[in-house]
Amino acid sequence: MTVTENLLMGAYHRPTWSERNARLDRVYELFPWLKERGGQLARTLSGGERRMLALGRGLMSKARLLLIDEPSLGLAPLITQQIYASIHKVKDSGLSLLIADENANHVAGLADRVYLLETGSLVRQGPADELLRDKALLESYLG
Repeated sequence: MTVTENLLMGAYHRPTWSERNARLDRVYELFPWLKERGGQLARTLSGGERRMLALGRGLMSKARLLLIDEPSLGLAPLITQQIYASIHKVKDSGLSLLIADENANHVAGLADRVYLLETGSLVRQGPADELLRDKALLESYLG
């Protein structure tokens, strides 16, 4: 499937084409490089482009909550910055996000609350600005 076909699959349950197209325009605003590659087969995209495509497909559904697991895993630092800049824009649009990420620097300034898990158990939780300032916590759990 092409990039555009993949994105449209995220909106398959949207009732009208005008609504689908409006969602598609919004995704292309966030990820303009996806628009440039609209006719390209998704399997030929780079890792970062695939991550953007997955986020865009999730946004096409007009969900109230977007779950994002390790959005920067295995990506180059520049691509990671681009991904997180887009995630900031999504948050600013009012969509609720649940992000699982090992890097506290990535979620700093993005998260309202932080939940620290260790081997599946909740170790700490609280307001992000409070927990992300705790240097001992960051050093012992996030290196």
